[in-house]
Amino acid sequence: MLAAHLQGCIEQYEVAVKTSDKVFAGRQIQFSLAEFTAFNLSHMNMEEVIIKELIWQYYTDEQLHELTMEIVGSLPPDKNARYSYWMLKGLSIQEVAEWFRAIQATAPPFVMDQMMELASAALDCADFNEIQKSLALEMA
Repeated sequence: MLAAHLQGCIEQYEVAVKTSDKVFAGRQIQFSLAEFTAFNLSHMNMEEVIIKELIWQYYTDEQLHELTMEIVGSLPPDKNARYSYWMLKGLSIQEVAEWFRAIQATAPPFVMDQMMELASAALDCADFNEIQKSLALEMA
């Protein structure tokens, strides 16, 4: 619901013509983003504190990884690309390299090619080169 509201605010801004309407829509985006962020940070904290311990009582890390792969595999390609793009923007170079090593080890080559293409668009040149070097060292 919060994401849909935020999206609506963004759409309102995009269609606004008058400066005053854009300013109003921009403020609505600001408020909606703050509400969205506060809720999600609180929710993530609850997951870390409560749910993580409960999950580990019933599932191993391997089972959770398999479930994650199942969920990721069920995402439509356009959504997966959008989520992956923003994950690339938010992760450290080391985290991206680990993620890509896992993809390299488990996914078909075309998936790795797509992810490298996405990384070249999402990351600055220095970071992208660092990822390429890291993956090349692993293959050597």
